[in-house]
Amino acid sequence: MVAQPILEKYQIPAIVFITTDMIGTGKLIWAVELIERLVSWKQTRFTLGETEHILPPPDTPERTWAVSSIMASLRSASPQESQAFVEQVRSQTTLDFSPAWKRELYEFMNWDEVRQIQQRGVVIGAHTVSHPILSKLQPEQLERELKESKEHIEKEVGTNIDTIAYPFGSQYDYSDEVVNKARDLGFRLGFTLTERRNSEVLDPMRIHRICIGNDLTLASFRALISGIRGN
Repeated sequence: MVAQPILEKYQIPAIVFITTDMIGTGKLIWAVELIERLVSWKQTRFTLGETEHILPPPDTPERTWAVSSIMASLRSASPQESQAFVEQVRSQTTLDFSPAWKRELYEFMNWDEVRQIQQRGVVIGAHTVSHPILSKLQPEQLERELKESKEHIEKEVGTNIDTIAYPFGSQYDYSDEVVNKARDLGFRLGFTLTERRNSEVLDPMRIHRICIGNDLTLASFRALISGIRGN
């Protein structure tokens, strides 16, 4: 809702991808929730799968950096290992949303707000039901995440939804099976997050994007764009 007037002012086209389970619920995407919990988790040693990890002290810059490594390991673990670890961290931590800007940062729109930005020119796309790693799902789970998110959004906004962004979006987070199932269910455009430019789009279900985080400086952004253009 903050970006929409700016996009409108400068006539910049935009797509907002909706994770349907999160809209109007106050819930967080599991990865965001886990990062928030890990930063203050009192543990300094744990095992994930067959790998032992040693963590710097809580609430330090070093812990924050280490959390990124943990998340990468978690995404390569089995669903059972990942779920067990998430539940372990949940049972030993609490979420702290003071200062208030944290809740505002992570809070999702409600459906009225989704419809409002759509009416002002923003395209609405799907981002699954619960934001899982699609490549790790069983076929029936994959179909549910894709189909139910599409149908739910269409019911709420009253238009056909044929665009999807694969959660996390790296080459390990989606697969040929994911792409083919999305195409079969009526999606025409699929977006990855593989940090590559689209010199030519050979498959409209694999459109590349780059991630612009809130910790990226203007100088780093320029260097990133320059590097991608040189690829």
